[in-house]
Amino acid sequence: MLERISLELEDDSNETTMRNRKKDEECIDSSDEENDPNFGSGDILSRSIEYGRNFIRKTIKNNKKVAKTFFILVILIAYNGYLAAAIRYAVKNDTGIDWCDGLGFLIIVTGITYWSFFYYYGVKRYLGKSIRNNCLLPLKLKLKPVLDHRFVQLLKSL
Repeated sequence: MLERISLELEDDSNETTMRNRKKDEECIDSSDEENDPNFGSGDILSRSIEYGRNFIRKTIKNNKKVAKTFFILVILIAYNGYLAAAIRYAVKNDTGIDWCDGLGFLIIVTGITYWSFFYYYGVKRYLGKSIRNNCLLPLKLKLKPVLDHRFVQLLKSL
């Protein structure tokens, strides 16, 4: 009895496998260029888009550092273009700078951002150790007796 049940189960699984194979073959056959009546410019366009997308994906995967640098450069150029267009618009239409929410605010945010990048990637990277060793550590040693005073400690605790 058990053998009969197991044989029936095997037959069912074989039939399911055969049905799945037929479906796969139908999918493969329907995508064949010669048999597809809808093959035309749409397929060429979709294939070229897919090829381009896969090419970009593989290029980024193989060259992550170059892709990251390129992406940052594109964003920087786009932002500077936006800033230049905003300045041109303000000058052409004589709208003024408006420091709170107009072009002036954009200039302030841009200045702070560029200064931060300059400090982090320029000053800190190349001069950070020498500034710390030659300026900050001697200053800390000279201020230590003042900062250890009881009254200063009291003020620091407030």
